[in-house]
Order: sequence, then structure tokens, then C-alpha cells
Amino acid sequence: MGDLAGTNGIPMRRVYVGVTVEYDPCGDERPVRVTWIDGRSWTVESVYSVRSYGRAHMGNLVTRFDVRIAGRRKSLWRQGTRWFVAPPAAPSAPVQGTGVK
Repeated sequence: MGDLAGTNGIPMRRVYVGVTVEYDPCGDERPVRVTWIDGRSWTVESVYSVRSYGRAHMGNLVTRFDVRIAGRRKSLWRQGTRWFVAPPAAPSAPVQGTGVK
């Protein structure tokens, strides 16, 4: 089985981020802080859900953490030891001649 990018909502384009993780007594991980490549960081306010896709023994296990950061729901992904997010959407340009986006 190959890379799962583009399936199950897994982003094809990725922005790799630093993530600080805490572990509970059962060994389950919880992301608590996300750090962007330029050094900006945000606290993970809560984790709504955790879901895994793929198979570890096939080398394509990807885990999605639906989290709240700055009051907004975001998806944070982990594959192996690397964490990533989908790249931010480019701002929409105004429609020519209308001044409306």
C-alpha cells in the first residue's frame, strides 16, 4: 500500500509543524502546542477526536487529530514522528470590477 495523501481527507500538500505532546497514564498522546516553522505557536485548547488511517505494518499509518486552536476547529495530522497541517488557503482575490471577493 502506498501513500494515502488525497484520500480520507489527508492533505496532498503539507506544512510540517512542531508539536508538543503530553501522554496520559495509559500512554495515549495529546497534542498541547503547535509551532509553525517561523516560530509562532498556539495552544491546543481541546482535542475533539482522533482517527487513524492506513496500517503501521505497511508504513502508511496516518493519524488525524481534530483539535481546537484559537477557538477554531482544525485538523492536525501525524505520520510516523512527523506532524503536519494542510497549507492555509490563499486569500481570494476581488472579482474584477466589482470590489467583491
